[in-house]
Amino acid sequence: MLSGDLNSILIPLLAGGAIAALVFAVAYPFMSGNRQSEKRMASVTETRTKKSNVRSAADVAASRKKQVTDSLRDIEARK
Repeated sequence: MLSGDLNSILIPLLAGGAIAALVFAVAYPFMSGNRQSEKRMASVTETRTKKSNVRSAADVAASRKKQVTDSLRDIEARK
């Protein structure tokens, strides 16, 4: 086994290492900046999604306008 002097040194060192590893594991997401980059990516993706929805709404409006114009031309041609 280990001698008493070595035990009295090794146990606090191992306990300190374990506590340091636990603190690092808990604090890492805050220190790494991943959360900020994820928020940034989400906001950019959300903005692009909104813009694409606006474009598609504009496309729908243009399509509807074209349909109405074509219908009016057909009605005038029948007269």
